[in-house]
This record gives sequence, C-alpha cells and structure tokens, in this order.
Amino acid sequence: DVRPQNILISYEGVVKVIDFGIAKATTNSESTRAGVIKGKISYLSPEQINGEALDGRSDLFALGIVAWELLTGKKLFSGESDLAVLKLIENCNQTVKPPSTINPQIPKELDYIVLKALAKNREKRFQTGEEMQRELHKFLYRFNPDFNPGDLAYHARDLFKNEIVEDRKKIQRLNEKVEQLLREPEGKVPSFMLNRQKDPDTGKHKHLFSADLKLQLELDIRRMKRIKSYKGMRH
Repeated sequence: DVRPQNILISYEGVVKVIDFGIAKATTNSESTRAGVIKGKISYLSPEQINGEALDGRSDLFALGIVAWELLTGKKLFSGESDLAVLKLIENCNQTVKPPSTINPQIPKELDYIVLKALAKNREKRFQTGEEMQRELHKFLYRFNPDFNPGDLAYHARDLFKNEIVEDRKKIQRLNEKVEQLLREPEGKVPSFMLNRQKDPDTGKHKHLFSADLKLQLELDIRRMKRIKSYKGMRH
C-alpha cells in the first residue's frame, strides 16, 4: 500500500515504508480475488483496477504516483468521485503529464523516470525496484555530482529543528520522572516496572527497574517522536 501517508522520513534522513497490512493479508492467503480493490483509490495501478494478478510492478506504479505528487505538490489522480478517479488511472497514458509541465524546475531526465514508472503497460515500466533505483542514482549523480545521501539528514534536522528541541525537552521530563520513581519507596512503584533480584553482597532480594526501563522509555520516545510523515517534507 504505497502512498504518501505510509512513507516516513526520520530526523536522520532515513526513509521508511509502513503499513504492510494488505501485503500481509495477501501473503497469508493463496491469492487475491479478481475484482477486489484493495488500497487507497488514488494510488491503485491499472492492473489492480482490472482485477489482474499483481506483482511488484504495481507498487512501482504507486511509487511513480508519489514521486509525481512530490515533484509537483499536486494530486495526480483526483476526481469528483471514485469512479472518476478510476477512469483517470485506466487512461493514465493520456491523462498523466510530465511533472515539468507543472514544475518547470524538473529536468527532462527526471520526467522520463517518473513517466516510465507510470506506464499503463507494466511491461514498459521498471521491472524491479532495483532497476528504478539505479536510474534514480544515475540521474542524481549526473544532475548533482556532489550529492550525498547525508544531505537529506541535514535538511530534515533543519526542517524539524523546533520539533527536535521539543523532543529533547520531553525526554528530559521523562528522565526526571524516572529519577523521581527511583527515589520512591518500594511499595509506591508499580510492580510491572520492577524486577526482583538477589544482591550478591548481602544475599537479600531487592527490586530494581526491569530491563533498564529508563533507557527503553527514552528510546521509545525517540522512535515515536523523531519520525515525521513525508507529507511534512512537501513544499
């Protein structure tokens, strides 16, 4: 289910794809019934609409839609009804225009990559994600020889600098709460946070915070709060 809401970018510039519910359901069954449309309407491939057997090239079509929208800042397949959207996708060879017609800053070479991903006939698309990745890499280093993947991390940290500061404050407040819990009498600390261990020096049992709870909570907050949806990166 490749669509903007399922593509995330961390503060470190790492791109992540989430929500594999449909893929998992399909994997757990022998096949997907023809005629059953799954996923967000605006990001379906022509073969999905026609109820054909699917493969990875359907995801590449959806990725082409996301790329087109990222480059133009507009919706590619948008209509007054779901039926209107489906007709636009079915006629994508006529309805899809190069991104540069909307954003003149887009080079023709990038137009080619996006339009190839959006070919109605999947035999004319990139056949694998690796093939598309190679084309994008060649374009990047030809268009910008000094490009470095780390640039995305710098951009993300600059774009979300206020959120990063706020996250650090939240982690600090969490640290203070944990320290306060550590000072509480044993009976006032929730039992699930404790782990009964034997002191090797005294031979007596004592309760300790289990599995380095403090560090785990910090990491959990970092994971939850440092990721922003690709939507926030759009201009």
